[in-house]
Amino acid sequence: MELSQERFLCDDNGMKAAHYRPRPQSRDRPVIDVVFSESEGSCLLDILANRHAKWGGRLRGDLILNGNHTRPSKVAARAAYVQQDVNFCPDMSVRQTLLLHSFFRSSGDHSRVREVKARINGLINDLGLEQVRHTRVKELTLSERRRLNVACHLLLETDLVLLDQPTRGMDIFDTFFLIEYLRQWACRGRIVILTIQPPTYEIFSMISRVALISTGRLMYFGRRREMLPYFAFIEYPCPAYKNPSDYYLGQQLNLNYACVCFSRAMIYQFPYNMVNWLGMTVVAGVMSVVVGAVYWDVRTAPTQHQDNVNNRVAFHYVMAGVALWPILLMAISEVWRDKPALARDVDDGLYSRGIYILTKICYSFLAAGGTFLAYILPAYTMAGFPTADKFYFYLGYMLLYLFAARAVAIAAACVFDARHTAAMTTGFVMTVAVLGAGFTVHPLDMSAWTWPTLWWSPARWVLHEVNRYEFDNTNEFLCDRNPVLQDSASAIQRKAPCGVVTGSQALRYLGLPETALPDLFYPAVFIVVAYLFSQLISVIAFIASKKPNRTKKYRTE
Repeated sequence: MELSQERFLCDDNGMKAAHYRPRPQSRDRPVIDVVFSESEGSCLLDILANRHAKWGGRLRGDLILNGNHTRPSKVAARAAYVQQDVNFCPDMSVRQTLLLHSFFRSSGDHSRVREVKARINGLINDLGLEQVRHTRVKELTLSERRRLNVACHLLLETDLVLLDQPTRGMDIFDTFFLIEYLRQWACRGRIVILTIQPPTYEIFSMISRVALISTGRLMYFGRRREMLPYFAFIEYPCPAYKNPSDYYLGQQLNLNYACVCFSRAMIYQFPYNMVNWLGMTVVAGVMSVVVGAVYWDVRTAPTQHQDNVNNRVAFHYVMAGVALWPILLMAISEVWRDKPALARDVDDGLYSRGIYILTKICYSFLAAGGTFLAYILPAYTMAGFPTADKFYFYLGYMLLYLFAARAVAIAAACVFDARHTAAMTTGFVMTVAVLGAGFTVHPLDMSAWTWPTLWWSPARWVLHEVNRYEFDNTNEFLCDRNPVLQDSASAIQRKAPCGVVTGSQALRYLGLPETALPDLFYPAVFIVVAYLFSQLISVIAFIASKKPNRTKKYRTE
């Protein structure tokens, strides 16, 4: 493979221009091209890997391969691009991560499974990852993550390997090891191009060819052993005991994808996916038990007084608007925690954001349903279990509502990159929605600006129907606690009249209609629409999100 007469101009968000004119390479020795100046080196590799297309960026120039004009996509198809991002899925092991990458990039031919596994085992041994073969990525050091990142791309067996700062943050010994391995990899007839900040002289001596780039200009490109004579010839020699590179730069300031995504979540992340789900389910169960203990037997006590109406309504209000907050915050944290690994996989071309979010919505549906059952059943049972038909009605509406509330939280987590911003936005939306439920503020006393919540709020619709069924056909409210009043005109004493005795009176007291809506499923349709609308926002925000990854510190020892 011969590259010649290339010239690129990349300008993206203030990134300096990079001009690159490689020369024909020798066929008798491996070639490792080293590009200095971090932002410019990354820009050059983005061009070679055809990853330069970004909002507000532009690219001009010609790409000539073996003397023929070619498209960047053809060169990119023959190249493996090792970027700096090492935020792999934290709950998979080293071997599982390599297997997942091979599945995403394989042609689907089952006859190559043994060959792929053999290459994986070979890369694990060659890159010094044997001792951490079955270790979670979360527990790896930065050096081990860097080597795993290289191994994932060497699986492709491409003719051209591009590496952007592969030794960044690594100690000198691990850097020596990785550079030497890449040098031996290039000896097999491949081209290895890597960017690296000014290396030590020992590492510099391991390089075959060098490209020095600074302030958008190509200072030198050629054989490493010819660099010092070249600068001496132009009367700019390198002083004794100086690192040449440091000295000279210092002077210039699809469906298969969906199946694999499903396998990743259900199989490759096992058992940690189960542990996370159990943790969320336990939290939901604990909150349910706490609510049930507070409202113990409030719905089926032997005697029901009229002041018990507020307690029965409060139980449903707490379940819909207060106790579910830990579940929503954990859902936000789950999306936020997965974003770094997702951004790395998408940038690496494993799958698209659309495939991921749609697959996640599907496989997380049943898991969320199990968590919601753990949230509903204990509290409902402890507060009282009137009749089976009311229970199934309550269960159906609460599941719809909880899915809608969770979708709102996930939508906020997808729209905003910061976890606290997503939590604040979810809190604002849920607070306004609960205001229209008719408990904290009576519907007749609501201000003009809160009236729209009576129509779009999922909390309003679910509590509307749940409370109507709660007090339907009930005639059990007593008022023997009412005070005794003396008639001013006589000595006769009378007990204060009862205000709420029947279920119809309780509904009028709450400001709810006594009869069902024209369509029995009218409220359910509104809740489903709120759920679908939130999911649509999640998908759009997830696909359109271009925000940078959060930074993270790794172990170096």
